Amino acid sequence: MIKLRWFPRYAVYGLLSAALILAMAVTACGDDATPAPTATAAATATRAATATMAPTAAPTAAATPTPMRTAAPTSTPRPTARPTPTPTPAPTEAMRVPVSPRLRVTKVPPGAQVTMMWKTFTSETGPMKPMYEFIINTNRTTGEYENSMLASEWSMAPDARSWTLKLRPDVPFHSTGDYTGTEFTAQDFKLTLQTAGREDSLSAGSQWRNLGVQDQNFDIVNDHEVVWRLDRLEPLGEGWLAEGNVAGIISQDYWDAVGEEGYLAHPVGTGSFKFVELAIGSHMLYERVEDHWRKTPEFHELEFVYAPESATRIAMLLSKEVAIAEVDKLLLAQAVERGFEVAASSLPGVNIFLMIGGLYYDEPMEILLGSRKGETHPLAPGYIPDDPLRDLRVRKALNYAIDRDTLNDTFFDGEGVLQTILGIPPTRSDYEGSWTPYPYDPEESRRLLAEAGYPNGLEFSFVTSKLSGVPESQDVAEAIAVFWSNVGVDARLSEMEFGPLLEKWRNRDMGRTITTMLYGVGSDPLSIRNNGRYAISSVSGGTESQWEFPELDRLFGETQKSILPADILSTGQAMGTWMYENHLIIPLFFLSNKVAYDPGVVKGYDVNFGFFGPVRYHEFTEPVYQ
Repeated sequence: MIKLRWFPRYAVYGLLSAALILAMAVTACGDDATPAPTATAAATATRAATATMAPTAAPTAAATPTPMRTAAPTSTPRPTARPTPTPTPAPTEAMRVPVSPRLRVTKVPPGAQVTMMWKTFTSETGPMKPMYEFIINTNRTTGEYENSMLASEWSMAPDARSWTLKLRPDVPFHSTGDYTGTEFTAQDFKLTLQTAGREDSLSAGSQWRNLGVQDQNFDIVNDHEVVWRLDRLEPLGEGWLAEGNVAGIISQDYWDAVGEEGYLAHPVGTGSFKFVELAIGSHMLYERVEDHWRKTPEFHELEFVYAPESATRIAMLLSKEVAIAEVDKLLLAQAVERGFEVAASSLPGVNIFLMIGGLYYDEPMEILLGSRKGETHPLAPGYIPDDPLRDLRVRKALNYAIDRDTLNDTFFDGEGVLQTILGIPPTRSDYEGSWTPYPYDPEESRRLLAEAGYPNGLEFSFVTSKLSGVPESQDVAEAIAVFWSNVGVDARLSEMEFGPLLEKWRNRDMGRTITTMLYGVGSDPLSIRNNGRYAISSVSGGTESQWEFPELDRLFGETQKSILPADILSTGQAMGTWMYENHLIIPLFFLSNKVAYDPGVVKGYDVNFGFFGPVRYHEFTEPVYQ
């Protein structure tokens, strides 16, 4: 067994502790360390590793589907009662002043840029979430869909090909210095989906084009009622309109007034916080919306301070420069010893795994489904005929070479849940019992490599990124590289910013490459059908083409024809089983996320289940008052 505490990064933790004490002593005596604001930077777009849903023929079953949720069926209209807004404290409470009116949160930077919501749905957009709201709310603790955001009611047609939405009136968009925000209407809903579905969209736009985002797909009854007429059946429409998929709603009037570049430079939404400024690599600043219709934050300002190194983030917390910090799990104990609190998510928030690149078709293929039907799916730029990762025996050997229990104990105090399938923890009802964790068997790994023609080992590129929500990801990658070295595999480890890495995935240029990857964990027990979890090839109507296999395309097509809950579950699990048996990823862990916070500033912090760093729901974060 490898003693992971000997790895280079972890060998310096003792030295870091001493350095942190010195840093705290210096910083605590200094002035406020808020970075000096710079000119507002125009956010540039990256892309997400999400995928599309393929159009299918109408189902043959003569049955009326019920939306697949444990909450009240959406075929029955939701109540229209408007949630009671939380007002700004009354004048008689004026003395209830927070210790600090600005909530400062330090976190792993999302890369060289922060991207707009319609461009990507990855954690890159996490810092944008405070300013946006969504059509359907996802309960931050349970994951259930709720009518507490922009839609007051929604219902599905019996054929699952249209959804009727009643939108909440009197919800204003934010104002800027020279622009007065207008009321949210059905036109804003239409603009948001059409922008996400553009050809140049980096948010896996064809998933929206396959569902239908042309003018004829939207029947706007009035400002606050719209019928979304789909090009394919979709009984899981709620999920597409909730936070996990649809972008935060953007304003048609503001877009018309300032254009896309103006929107990028100073975005507006309807959320509880409104944008003030962004300094790339430094910070993002918001101010609260007074008398917000849904929830007025108690902190006057919210600032995200970007710090790439965990040692820096913990030092900022301990010196009280920030109130909430995302730090490595091994450093949380240090914060607790100094009197800080730790908050943990109620459900697994993320799963960390390794994505295997280069699994492309070896010839151009005709696209059979989706908005590009009939076009040619070209040979991938990253296609390598003799790529060893295309061999199932090699992928299996790489999985068998990893001691996941040791990784779990070393980096996550044994609290990680072993992953076997992408996005579905064993606690969920759609988990298939045959998906057991891959064994740790280095001898079998060596045998498989020899059988595949690599008795003396092999080499490939192993690319890591800083993953918000799992700051240990790069150290985990170093440990895995050592495990692979023990069976003769030379994983040439390098670092790349997450945005450019996702762009390489989108361009199908990942031959002979494995990367660290992070996905959120949803609570929908039927999301195995959702192509957002499985980036299937364009041949079957997908968009990202992470995996190109005819059998997987066929199975994916079957999942898209399903409409009844039992059929969705059955076909989705069949696709998951094929992926599991063919070792399409190197699964690692589902993690309940943790952050440290200062109990002298924050009364309590609720880490939501779909956590990508401490960026969301701060309208509910309670301050400590003087």
